[in-house]
Amino acid sequence: MKLLAWKLFGFGGRLARGDWWRLGLPAFIGLIAVNLLVTVGAGPGEAAYSGPAFLRLALSAPLIWALYAIGLKRCHDRGKGRFWLLMFVLVPVLGWGWSVIELGFLRGQAGANRFGPSPLGDESLDDVFA
Repeated sequence: MKLLAWKLFGFGGRLARGDWWRLGLPAFIGLIAVNLLVTVGAGPGEAAYSGPAFLRLALSAPLIWALYAIGLKRCHDRGKGRFWLLMFVLVPVLGWGWSVIELGFLRGQAGANRFGPSPLGDESLDDVFA
């Protein structure tokens, strides 16, 4: 449980591609679902400080935090810092598409890098599981 909490909410270290997909996809789908359900439940012209808006914020905040944390750790695995994650988020369409390629499909750096040891553990197995 402690490892899952670190993977979802911690900002240090590295994360393998498989974990990025297993944790990021459900969090992203959850974020979309929360926003759709709360939007459908809100009335027309609902105030920003209303119950549905507060509910959306309360349910979305942990999901956004988790998406940022796992994205940052995946950037670390690729040998990139937080600037790259910021670029992925702030550049519409092109940045978002490239983030899926960069974080979801490209192999992480073999062995240890400045962000920590390989998330795959045994360095000799990197080529097998990459």
